Parts: sequence; structure tokens; C-alpha cells
Amino acid sequence: MGYAKASDLVGKEIKGFKVLDWKTEKGRAYLLVVCPLCKKQKWMRRDFINDPKTRSCGCYNISKNQFKSEDITKKPFGRLTAIRPTDKKASNGAVIWECKCSCGNTTYSSIGLLKKGAVRSCGCLGVENSVKNGKNAGKIIKEEYCIAGTNINNLSAKTRKNNTSGIKGVCWDKRRNKWLAQIRFQGRNYNLGRYAKIEDAAEARKEAEEKKFGDFLKWYYETYPEKKKGENG
Repeated sequence: MGYAKASDLVGKEIKGFKVLDWKTEKGRAYLLVVCPLCKKQKWMRRDFINDPKTRSCGCYNISKNQFKSEDITKKPFGRLTAIRPTDKKASNGAVIWECKCSCGNTTYSSIGLLKKGAVRSCGCLGVENSVKNGKNAGKIIKEEYCIAGTNINNLSAKTRKNNTSGIKGVCWDKRRNKWLAQIRFQGRNYNLGRYAKIEDAAEARKEAEEKKFGDFLKWYYETYPEKKKGENG
């Protein structure tokens, strides 16, 4: 093929590839060719076609892929049952299969992920596990840390990372252009007012903690000393 211009290759054949068109992208020449094996049209880099190892548009490697010839029709994979192969391929050439989930939904997955057990449902299994784990976590929190309608962890928790003020219970109210101070205690939210200065909002929050929380934490840890030890550990 030598150093012929890409434009001069249109209408010619290179290693069985019939060249239909050409273009350049990011300084590289691309040719629109007809694959000598599958007969489909595909844009390919010119240097890839020149590679002695290149025999097709990629269909040859895919046809040799171990996943393609395997028939998994009606085989179960967790909650999924393989129905039929599609014309789509995964990035590694694995066939994408249409699957039916036991919940009734239809989903698609590569045979590789199905066989590895990486995909076992249409997504419903993950949702159910999340709900289950959330309920279990909620039950533990309620049993271990909720006293008189108050979550002890919330009272002693540090300032959240997404708190832009750096002060617990204080945030910026964009609508009013002021600092909002608030507190939650025994299941109720208390609005402590809006302030032009962050220092004033912080002071309001501090006073509310002393007033609302009072000796609650002191009583709690004196009554349940093992809880304080567990939290510090």
C-alpha cells in the first residue's frame, strides 16, 4: 500500500477490504471499508488495516470467542433465566443475552457476567437487600441508641463533611441570604432563627444545645456506661 494518500484508496481493495470512503480524526486516517469476512461496513484506522495480524473488522476474533458458541437457553442464573442471544456484544466480544427475571422483568447481560454470578437479577435483588439491610440497621439503632425518642448518636455526632459552615446545626439560607441555626431533639425540629453573622448563629445553636439537651447525655451515659465505652472504642 506504500505511502498512497488515503483519498487515493477509495474504490480499491487492501488485503480484501474494499475501501468506500476516508476521513481524518485527530491526525489519523480512517477508512470506511467492507469487511472481507462478514461483509459489513465499518470505519477502521488505516494503520490497523496495514497490520499483518488484521484479518477482519473484528468479527473474526468475536467468532472465535468461547462465549458465542455456548447455548445457555433456559439455564438459570440466580433469579434470571436466559431466553435468547441478541446481536449485541460486550466489549470483550461476549454475547449479550436477553434474560427473564423471576420478578417478571426483562433484562440483558453478557454471558460472561451471568456465568461469573456477577449478575443474578434485573436489579430487584439488590433493591431488596438494600431495604433489608436498611431495616436491620434501623432496628439496631432504635434498640441500641434511641431513648425517649432521641437518637444518642445524633446528639454526640460530629459535624458532617458536607456542612459548608463547619458548625453543627448551622447552614447558609440562600433564599434569605442569612445563616440559619436549627436543632433536632426528641423527634422535633427547632428553627433557632436566621442571622447575618455566622458567629451569632453558632451561639444560638450552642445555647439551644445546652437548653434542649441539658443533662440528657450525662444521664444517659451514667445510666448506660457501657454505651459510652462502646462508642469510644
